[in-house]
Amino acid sequence: MSCNSPVQSQGGNESSTKGKIQLSGEIENAGGENIILSKIVNNSKEDVATFTSGDDGKFSQEVEVNDAGFYMLDIYGVQQKMFVLDGEHDVTIKADGENPEGVFEVKGSPDSDLLFEFQEMDEKLSQKAQELRQNYMEAEDKSAAEEAFNEFITEGLASLKDFVKKADGSIVAILPLMQLDAESDYEFVSAQAEKLYKLHPNESTISTFKERLDAGKKTAVGQVAPEITLENPEGEMVSLSSLKGKYVLIDFWASWCGPCRQENPNVVRMYKKYKDKGFEIFGVSLDRDKNAWLKAIEKDNLTWVHVSDLQFWQSSVVPQYNIEGIPMTVLLDKEGKIIAKNLRGRALEEKLAELL
Repeated sequence: MSCNSPVQSQGGNESSTKGKIQLSGEIENAGGENIILSKIVNNSKEDVATFTSGDDGKFSQEVEVNDAGFYMLDIYGVQQKMFVLDGEHDVTIKADGENPEGVFEVKGSPDSDLLFEFQEMDEKLSQKAQELRQNYMEAEDKSAAEEAFNEFITEGLASLKDFVKKADGSIVAILPLMQLDAESDYEFVSAQAEKLYKLHPNESTISTFKERLDAGKKTAVGQVAPEITLENPEGEMVSLSSLKGKYVLIDFWASWCGPCRQENPNVVRMYKKYKDKGFEIFGVSLDRDKNAWLKAIEKDNLTWVHVSDLQFWQSSVVPQYNIEGIPMTVLLDKEGKIIAKNLRGRALEEKLAELL
């Protein structure tokens, strides 16, 4: 769990190629009013066309499509389903005007077939993950339950990777690609993102993901951590580079972040264990209220180095380190190079034990 940043909307490129396709279909349990076709752009919907069906539930609408993209069809305000239009294939739809989970079939769109297949797989993975989390909460042997969950994660990531390969070039490949771990499999993720961007430069989901991935290069494992120089609680400027010569954990957190505060006791315990063995913590807060920041430091007994510009999600470190949620940690070696990211709990303790 983490505290996530607000979604930053970024516009895609304007398409230079346009096509017109025929969107037709039939609605079971017809009788409602408007049918609304929207395009999904950066997690928002942009209405493309509004039309109606006949008394028999049949409809037909010519739609201008700028390259392949994710679309949402809203049937009478009852059923809302996502599918894909590519500007090349006419599409026929069968939908339900009374039941949100009723029939929704799309013919003539190979990308939509892939989308529905992925959605089914993703739902099964989500259900299995929930089941394993529940097993962990109820298990007496936590280590066995955790091992089972880790095995599931490994298998799930492999399934997502296989689906990306299967979707080869389809915009649907971006959905499983976004769920992969770019840190541990950067070569594959970046190569696939680049391939999709070249094929679909105007699809906002792909272009936004690629921009974030490119930004992440600067803070990838093996890179020298970007410099951070901010004020400490006493108003003095402190730089990350001043801690060279020690293993440093950059801890991005905030007083208002519940998961951060819950993790603090573990970090305190590890700091006490390793601070005399060449380990330091550089706490970077995304607070905006100085008093709240200082009270959290005191209450949680955080006795390491602290800095903040008190700018919340507008902090200079957010784009600098491509922060999408907190708590977030970055572990540096003695030379200031990144050796691991997002280690918490047992994983962080095992890594520190290995190093120190």
